[in-house]
Formats: sequence, structure tokens, C-alpha cells
Amino acid sequence: MDILSQEIDSTLLVEQYQGMEQVFKKILKLLGLLIRENRGVQETIFLNLDRLLDVSIVRSDLALALKE
Repeated sequence: MDILSQEIDSTLLVEQYQGMEQVFKKILKLLGLLIRENRGVQETIFLNLDRLLDVSIVRSDLALALKE
């Protein structure tokens, strides 16, 4: 219970989240490029679509990658 009562520095949390957001944006940009006109990658992504849809950090970038 001590963990739940500890104060959290919100600036550290924001910095960590922004770093993770940038990583996801770059990964999804790469994924969009790999998907483009590549039937094998498209099929693999389709088979694992449920996992990708769990990503809630950068939904707009995910949508752009899957649009390809």
C-alpha cells in the first residue's frame, strides 16, 4: 500500500510517455512503408490485426499505417 500512496513526478511521466510515443510513431511509419504493395506483409499484418488494434498510444499513426 505504500507504493500507492507515493507521490509521482508528473514531468517524468510525461517525458517517458513522449519517448514511447515517438518510438511507436517511427515503428508505425516503417510498418506503413513495409505494407505498401507487399502482399506477404499485408497478410501477416491482417493475421495479427487484433494485437495492433490494442495500441492506443498513437491511433492516428496506426490508422495511416493500416491504410496502406
